[in-house]
Amino acid sequence: MRQLSTYIGLIFILVTIQCSRKANDSPTTETIHSNLTATDTVKKQDNQDQKRNVILIVRDSTQYSKRFLAGLRDYGPGQKFELTDDEIVADGYRKTKIIQLIPKGKTVVLRGQKNNKKYELRLQRIDYTSISYEFLFTDKNGKLSEQGIGEIRSDFMLGSGMDEDDRGIGFGISCEYWTNDSRKMLSSIRLGVVDQKIVGRINGVEKDFESQEAPFLKSEQKPASLQ
Repeated sequence: MRQLSTYIGLIFILVTIQCSRKANDSPTTETIHSNLTATDTVKKQDNQDQKRNVILIVRDSTQYSKRFLAGLRDYGPGQKFELTDDEIVADGYRKTKIIQLIPKGKTVVLRGQKNNKKYELRLQRIDYTSISYEFLFTDKNGKLSEQGIGEIRSDFMLGSGMDEDDRGIGFGISCEYWTNDSRKMLSSIRLGVVDQKIVGRINGVEKDFESQEAPFLKSEQKPASLQ
């Protein structure tokens, strides 16, 4: 009888071990879902990395801002960019010129007045994608001034649109520069050409400098292409 009890006990232990192994080898629904989610996440990240596997071929990187070159890698419209002076070739066949309105080595001064407020913008070209600016604003409370850097966006080749002068006549925006700094009064500077002279409009982060408040700015200087 004692041998029979021992035999039955051994069988019970073996069955228990086997069931435990099966339970461990068979993943629960929660485990399966977790594994699939992890795999899908990895695949999605791989696809994103592959999508932005961008090639930059730059003849002289000092002629473009670091932010601009980084933007081409992050969100530029293409997978391969070749930069030579003011020309960009995307994916081997789409050619785009980086329009240069500001003559190299010169200061362009744009002025405008509206509602007893005076606006003056002094611009100098730094490289193919950047300008330095000095902005002067005068009203009944006095004068404010600001200096900074404006840079074109890395997807500028998708188009920059139209604007209007004080007469309501539309003109093309040749280039748009962004300050990329919320602490500045100006957020963007849009430049074009009217009557063979450089003109522009500004946007700002303060109420006085919103696009509908600021006047059309005019200069007496010709764009670089006409000099």
